Amino acid sequence: MDDNNRDILARIADRTRQIVAMLRARRTNNETSMRLLHDLLEKQQQDTRQDVALVRLEQLYPLPEKQFDALFSKYGKAKFRWVQEEPANMGAWTYLLFQLYNKKQLELVSRPAAASPATGFKKRHEEQQKELVKVAFE
Repeated sequence: MDDNNRDILARIADRTRQIVAMLRARRTNNETSMRLLHDLLEKQQQDTRQDVALVRLEQLYPLPEKQFDALFSKYGKAKFRWVQEEPANMGAWTYLLFQLYNKKQLELVSRPAAASPATGFKKRHEEQQKELVKVAFE
């Protein structure tokens, strides 16, 4: 992702419109941390979707509430989705739902709830990853 694609508001990085897909991605040397973001950006560019804003949340605690308020104002009528690679019963979803429940309705895009964060099969993981990316843009 080049610097022209980053509008950084403190801990929230933001892109453009009707659907706002939010996800947690940390800038680290670990490539898997940014994989979902990379896949979403690739899909957005392939489909030339300028009606979707991708917002990267780099830090969960303390939650950047002022930046979230600005984001909710900017995209007031958009659908807000939390996109995560982890199953529905894991990851940051429940924390964000609790923190933001009275501010904005969030939809979850994730793998189904499971006892393990990994599918155990590379092919199944890739299928689920494609489905996550597809649903995030619906």
